[in-house]
Amino acid sequence: MKRIIFFYLILMAFISCVDFYSKEEKIENGIKKYLSIGMNDFKSYEPVKFGRLDSIYDHTYYPSQNGTYGIATSTFKGYRIFHSFRGKNYFGAIVLNEDYFYFDSLFNVIKVIDKKDDFTNYFKNTQ
Repeated sequence: MKRIIFFYLILMAFISCVDFYSKEEKIENGIKKYLSIGMNDFKSYEPVKFGRLDSIYDHTYYPSQNGTYGIATSTFKGYRIFHSFRGKNYFGAIVLNEDYFYFDSLFNVIKVIDKKDDFTNYFKNTQ
């Protein structure tokens, strides 16, 4: 009986340490949480497409001895994903939104940029 209880406790300790959510699931949950606060009518939220999850790195280049540039350091900055969704706007009309969502390493939304805006240099100008 003691062995069964000991085995059960070990099993529960192992299960509680395992992270069951994938990066994509954490990102999708973060987007839904963000939109539940910021949308006019979250009940009308309808996901259309989740793009590919990209990692974002900041590279620092230094000149090498032969005069060319090489990467000296590479720092992880976060994640980026494209997401399109439908929802009601302020007037009650259903519109299609296409946004890039930026996340930190803990999967918190740090920036949302419309697809039409320039997003390529976002991380270069922050921090």
